[in-house]
Amino acid sequence: MLFILTAPQQTGKTRWLEALIAELDGYHIPTYGVIAPGRWKCIGEKRVKLGIDNILLPTHEHFSLATKAAGTSGTSGLGWTFSDTALSQVNAHFHELSHAADIGCFKDYAAAANYRKDSVGSASCRNSHAGGILIVDELGPLELLHGSGLTEALSVLQQGPRQEPQPLWSHAVVVVRPSLVSAAKELLRGSWGTSELIQPTDSSKALLLETLLA
Repeated sequence: MLFILTAPQQTGKTRWLEALIAELDGYHIPTYGVIAPGRWKCIGEKRVKLGIDNILLPTHEHFSLATKAAGTSGTSGLGWTFSDTALSQVNAHFHELSHAADIGCFKDYAAAANYRKDSVGSASCRNSHAGGILIVDELGPLELLHGSGLTEALSVLQQGPRQEPQPLWSHAVVVVRPSLVSAAKELLRGSWGTSELIQPTDSSKALLLETLLA
């Protein structure tokens, strides 16, 4: 099933995902994809968002994706300057996810960090997991309106559930701001069929866990 995590900006969607990932780790359910925590600074009584990082899953490799730009300048006039190097790094990660035949074999994050394509397919690997969940934080204006940004992430999502040759993920969570939900649903309907809208709440987490653990 495709879960679309949607809520207004700066309402804790990524923090919710981080908590979810920690809980899934306790159930030994692997997570694949990317999350995008913000970089914040307190200025007086205000918390100001200065940048956006990316954390790749399952390796937990962490780097800067974007920095705040003045007004509506920056990449595609979005008010953020995105690093081309970082975007290429994330897209390369999703490209590997889409082509790795047995990436679901990771037993832990250390093994994932040492992943190489020539290590895939060992007998000890093949029975490690029954499957995991794909996470994309986020599909935004770059991906849905401008055809740029995390293009490989969108491509992986459009492949639908990853079941062959071994179950990798039967479900996915994608972060989409409310104004772009219709566009995301239209792009992904053919791959996932219906989708479930969720919010960064305890009840949504319970629903997702119930689905994954069924």
